[in-house]
Amino acid sequence: MKSTAGWTAACIVAASVVALLLGVFVASTFGGNMGFLCFLGVMFVFFGQGLYQVSADPPQVIIVTIFGDTTGVIRRSGWRWLPLRGLVFDAIPLDIGIVNEDIEEVSYFTKDNVAGKAPVSYSWQPISEPNAEAETADGRAVHPLVNFLAAGKKDGIHDIMNDKVIGTFVEFMRGNVETWQDALSVGDLAVSAIFKSITGEGSLPTSIRTSVLFKHFKLQKESYNEADKSSLELPADAADADVTAKIEAQIADDESGDFGRMVARDHPGVSYRTHLEERVGSRYKQLALLRTGRAKCDLPDLGVRFTRLNIGERVPDEKVVAAAGKIVIERLERESEKIQAEARRDQVRELASLKDNDGNPVPNDHARRLLELQQVESGKNINYIALSVGLPEGAEELVGKLADTVKAAAPLVAPIVAAKTTGKGGSGKGGSKGGGTK
Repeated sequence: MKSTAGWTAACIVAASVVALLLGVFVASTFGGNMGFLCFLGVMFVFFGQGLYQVSADPPQVIIVTIFGDTTGVIRRSGWRWLPLRGLVFDAIPLDIGIVNEDIEEVSYFTKDNVAGKAPVSYSWQPISEPNAEAETADGRAVHPLVNFLAAGKKDGIHDIMNDKVIGTFVEFMRGNVETWQDALSVGDLAVSAIFKSITGEGSLPTSIRTSVLFKHFKLQKESYNEADKSSLELPADAADADVTAKIEAQIADDESGDFGRMVARDHPGVSYRTHLEERVGSRYKQLALLRTGRAKCDLPDLGVRFTRLNIGERVPDEKVVAAAGKIVIERLERESEKIQAEARRDQVRELASLKDNDGNPVPNDHARRLLELQQVESGKNINYIALSVGLPEGAEELVGKLADTVKAAAPLVAPIVAAKTTGKGGSGKGGSKGGGTK
């Protein structure tokens, strides 16, 4: 950074010399009083001309320049003095308010080649602290706002950040999300991937999914979902105890492998598990702050601070949703049919277990025929009608024999029995058997 003190002193000396010379000239021409007034007037113009007001609303800072070259000196809101402004010193005003970027739709593909869309929003703010430091591309030490200026200010950062955020999100979804169903539950993982891409922060020293570790170390209270279990190569119905055991075993494997050796090399005296817990906790806190817009992820190369990142609901292609809904409905219908068929078999077995008045079992075929009834609701009364009962030859007599037992054990059959005994047999010899004569 260039020092402005020397140039400020030089400007004051130069202005004083000019004012003095003019004062002497005027005094020799018009008298001493006029010369003194001329001196004061020149100095007044000199100091007044250098005054510059930096806006507080909207919040701004200025980068001070000398002969058009940035000095890296930052001046915040208020009245500032830039001697010989426009000739020696000058100012480049920069807005330092938070910029909110909202991308309504980001299109992506998952590994199963299903398209989807999701809204992405993020916020950033120029780094404006006076003592902040950064480096230019050629290695010069400058204030981060110099890099912000070089990046194209607000419009340039908008393009750079959009490319990074969108590109990382699309790449993550394509390379890490197996199915469109999995895309519905990878919000935190996608945010973490974008965060690492933008800030340059390295991955955690583990082979376990970050979201799984959040839950394992009790940072999140949610239960392990199907995607978590799948990442550990466990079945979807695995118990939490099995998941915990698998995670602990994986941590032990990582500690004895390359991850453990890397931590021991870079952080001597710190155990692998302690380091892992600290890194996971720090990552969780950082992501939580990102979701609420309170993060402070400095990007000095761009001169900005990343403060917020949120990914909205991932919505798959409408055709896929419609097809999935149809599949669900068909599956439910199949399950319903299965339940109905099982209930029918149970009823057949129940009827087949009955015996007639002579102690003879009911044949399965006859039991099935007896079930061919439909319940019809008329007002509040329930009536039963026969639908092609088609009892086999000799079955009517069997029905008559079953009358006493069936009436007590199977109300569904009783009405058809009563109808047949009343309609065909009436009273008499045939009626005593329940079925009438053929």
